Amino acid sequence: MDNKPNSFLGGIKRKAQFGHLIWAAMCCNSFAAFLSVYGGIIALPLSNDLGVTRGEVMSYGLFFAVAFVIFSPIWGYLHSNKKVPIKLVMGLAICVQLICIALFATSSSLAQTYVAGFFLGMTSNGIFYIPNNVFASSWFSDRVRGRYLGSAFCFAGLAAIVLPAYMQVFISLYNWRMALWAFFIMSAVLMIPWLFIYTRTPEEKGVKPLGYRENDDVAEKVAGERLLEGMRFRRIVRHPVFYLLFFSTMLLSCNAGFENSFPAIADEGLSNTVFASDSAMIAITMLSIDGLFDLIGGLLVGTAVDKLGLRFSVLLWLGLLLLMFVGLIWFRDTPMGLYVAGACFGLHTCIRRTLIPFVTRSVFGPKDYAKTLGVVGSATGFVNGVSTALIAYTFDYTGGCELACLIGFGVALLTTVFLGSCLFFLNMYKKQGKETRL
Repeated sequence: MDNKPNSFLGGIKRKAQFGHLIWAAMCCNSFAAFLSVYGGIIALPLSNDLGVTRGEVMSYGLFFAVAFVIFSPIWGYLHSNKKVPIKLVMGLAICVQLICIALFATSSSLAQTYVAGFFLGMTSNGIFYIPNNVFASSWFSDRVRGRYLGSAFCFAGLAAIVLPAYMQVFISLYNWRMALWAFFIMSAVLMIPWLFIYTRTPEEKGVKPLGYRENDDVAEKVAGERLLEGMRFRRIVRHPVFYLLFFSTMLLSCNAGFENSFPAIADEGLSNTVFASDSAMIAITMLSIDGLFDLIGGLLVGTAVDKLGLRFSVLLWLGLLLLMFVGLIWFRDTPMGLYVAGACFGLHTCIRRTLIPFVTRSVFGPKDYAKTLGVVGSATGFVNGVSTALIAYTFDYTGGCELACLIGFGVALLTTVFLGSCLFFLNMYKKQGKETRL
């Protein structure tokens, strides 16, 4: 086996660089799987075309939720089952993603929109959330895993900055359907070429993980034994921490509808101020700030975990989550309050995408990590879809956001309690000794 450390230097043909190709694939998938394309960008023109309310269109989130719950554990199983070729797993996820975009682009009825929402729920975890975390667990050493995983997920934030403008160009020049077809082509170009390089572990390529150093005791465990450590899934599901992580993920997903409702929040908050006429532009700026800080958060969270520790990083990001609702509840009548809320929203997405997977792995170990993460993440899509639909209906029928934001603040406090409690159990699988490695 080649014992040389991975490096960006030395030429693209060196086998030691293969981990960087895996990382690049993770980045592209994170970019192409940007969910707000469907809710935040095309929901209004689609509802106008169909002659229905925005709330009725956003009800596709309910079908998204059902599919997400059903297929998240399936994706986790497929990624943990070494008998299933990883190229086949990723190819299937990409096909479902492209079918989803095509269904939205050709939608001529609410029924077809809801079918598209179901396909979106099927592919959501299979494209980047579970694969990114599983690939990171195998391909990157403990020393650099945080920064590589965080930087890959930050491409979702980059998508939040770039894709609205990208699609708006096509909407202005043609229409929203043409914008979705442009997104279809872009997604295919970004995702399909990587099918030829996917490999589950560096051992299959005869290389060391990224970040490996000679005589590194941690890295030496990578060649097989390390991935066998940890608790079995049947024990994990009987442990209280599993349910704390499950409900933390579920509660975090309640925030999904707020991002799609930034225009309504800005319009209601600024209605009696001198900024009322600029509320639409302020809402667009909120979305841009949200995307920018999603990108920044993806870059910072990995470094924070590597340098400051997982426990401190989780508490810091939970504080940012609470600050978001402070801005939405008490300062939404000022542009600065809305901008701060948008920034905190962008930053808080790292909790679910990066920090909860890290906590899950630290508590239970890598043995059944993919399967555990699939089940923990299954709550995300269900609540994401339901909360998006409910918040849209609430804004349609009440014309205000104060009650929804107050409830969101309460949910954020509960999330802090649940996830903060999990921090007392970090490295639990190591403390329980050899029994967890059987």
